[in-house]
Amino acid sequence: MINYIQGEITDLTPNTVTLITPAGLGFQINIHNRIYKQLISKKQARLKTKLIIKENSFAFYAFADFQEEYLFATLEKIHKIGHKTAYNIIRFSEPKKIIEKIRNKDTDFFEKIPGVGKKSARKIIIETIDKIDKDPDIKNLIVNEEDALLISALKNLGFDSAKINKVITKITESEFESRLKQALQLLNNDK
Repeated sequence: MINYIQGEITDLTPNTVTLITPAGLGFQINIHNRIYKQLISKKQARLKTKLIIKENSFAFYAFADFQEEYLFATLEKIHKIGHKTAYNIIRFSEPKKIIEKIRNKDTDFFEKIPGVGKKSARKIIIETIDKIDKDPDIKNLIVNEEDALLISALKNLGFDSAKINKVITKITESEFESRLKQALQLLNNDK
């Protein structure tokens, strides 16, 4: 699996970027407007990516953070939604707002997204609404940016989502390093 691609930005459009790696390989990666805005003034980039392989094609998709990637994975599992529509949803709005619209059963919001009709909008809400409250990773989509960064770091260290969610609310520190130390202490005491 290719989780990140790093390289020199050669071609940049609001929908795609081409990165040339130090090895000389050029990868065209699908992006959304929020990533595009971050890349406009840069010459180099490192993007979190997911490679989707189909029978006669493959495509890379970039994500601004873990929350986008996780929401994408959740949406693409819905029958007849697929990776293109799932990424259109990610392109359309931030994960926090998408989750809010699912909770509010706002089918009109989803119908405005290219590739999503009335039936698909209902299907998205029906198949994800129960997951929001049951799945600890989706609950993480509605946390603030500081907590999201800490959650991502703890997941990369191999901690379980359920345990992370228990300790995240107990963190009292404000600096990232202090928050991480406190979280590690709480997680190690929880064993």
